[in-house]
Amino acid sequence: MADKRRASPALPTPTKRPKYAPKSQTSEKRPRGPATTTPRKRPAKSDCFPSPPKDLSDDEPSPTQGGAGAKGRHTRDAREYAEQVLTNMSVALTGARPGETIKGYRNKTKDCILAFTATSALVPPLANKLNCLRAFADLWAQFLNRLGALPFFAAMSSSEREAWLASHESPTELDISEFEGTEVEVLDWGESAFVEELEPAVLEQFQAGPQSAAAMRAAFPGKPGSVGLKGRHTLAFYLQYWQVVPRSNAKEAFDGLVFDVETGELLEGGVAGAGQTIYVIDMVRGYRKERRAFVPCESQPVGFLVRTQGMPLTRANMVSIILEDLFPDAGYTECDIDAIAAATRTFTAAAYKSLIQKIVRFCPERVQAGEARTYPADFVLAVAMGRLLVHPGSFVPDIQRFVSGLESLAKRLAVIVLEDS
Repeated sequence: MADKRRASPALPTPTKRPKYAPKSQTSEKRPRGPATTTPRKRPAKSDCFPSPPKDLSDDEPSPTQGGAGAKGRHTRDAREYAEQVLTNMSVALTGARPGETIKGYRNKTKDCILAFTATSALVPPLANKLNCLRAFADLWAQFLNRLGALPFFAAMSSSEREAWLASHESPTELDISEFEGTEVEVLDWGESAFVEELEPAVLEQFQAGPQSAAAMRAAFPGKPGSVGLKGRHTLAFYLQYWQVVPRSNAKEAFDGLVFDVETGELLEGGVAGAGQTIYVIDMVRGYRKERRAFVPCESQPVGFLVRTQGMPLTRANMVSIILEDLFPDAGYTECDIDAIAAATRTFTAAAYKSLIQKIVRFCPERVQAGEARTYPADFVLAVAMGRLLVHPGSFVPDIQRFVSGLESLAKRLAVIVLEDS
């Protein structure tokens, strides 16, 4: 029997697309039509975050000052650099002479105050910094005029100031410690690198009296494997980091009221003797009421007779003053001072200030030192004040700077006079 089923037509075999075939082999790229929306333009980075102006600090050489590319032309960068040098008015421009005081104004030296001794060597100005100003006649004239604010140059004419600079300028860029014979006395550490990088014992040693600037620089620890920039492990003595500041109004004689700090006497006029000076300060004499506050209405100059060379703040001197000057007949010994020191061995500068004020405020007869002994309150007060005097100091977060024990005691005594006298 014949098969009556109709044969189905042959179907075309489908072309199998390779799994990883390139797109161009299997389909054509369709052309895109015009965009229907305009993409949002992103602002340039300089529009969002404008670049700050270049810092032309005077401790870095200007790229166009004195180089081969300058060719004698005064570019704008050289002018800005010279203006910055003049604004800073650092020791690199003015130099520093024996008896003058300098104050740090850069991060490494901020608020540190050093006084050159009378026997210290001269720190001359730097020729390369002076030449920055000589290149611009108007800036050079401004500089010569501004020198008159310093006592050393006050009596000189402009031509005399110019002649002194020309005869004393240093062609070599050295720091303060590299001029042989420079000797300084520390008046305040401020927030300088001295506080950050030196141990408290070293700071206390340097505050004991005049120090060689070279010895102070040598105390800075060097980084392992580094010889430092030009052999210097610190920039704290760079001339560009310091400014000469006028000292307070010191006089050899004064006709008004003079308070002798050493003897505690109030004098009608006074004359400074050998190793002494009189600082004249305008003291408030009266107040007037304005709305809800009292404001000073008049002042009176008062002189303070002090020694120019103070006693080093050492433990030995503190013990000597307490036992020989304050309590010569009381029978106290150094062991008694040590007993009070042991009882307050954990005290910070703030704790000593609190103890001093509480003794003054509450007037106790005796104070317990440790578990077994008590001492008269006046003796404990003297020891606490002495301990604070020789305290190396501490960093005070509220004012963001280092405060010595001497400064802490002076300020707390002023508070006690106002609050408890």
